Amino acid sequence: MGEPIPAAQALINTVLARYSSLDDFFRRLWSLVDPPTEQLPVVVETPVRIGRHRLRESAA
Repeated sequence: MGEPIPAAQALINTVLARYSSLDDFFRRLWSLVDPPTEQLPVVVETPVRIGRHRLRESAA
């Protein structure tokens, strides 16, 4: 690998100065993130086949 990018190295140095390791820094970031959104199952509704709609379909 080549030399590290100066800006990236500066960021790493700043993070390591505030936290004991990059893992501690990432744990801190994850603790600040909202929990994942709960995904509800998709509800598929069947078409209505009663009442005037049924009469309209049978007349066609």
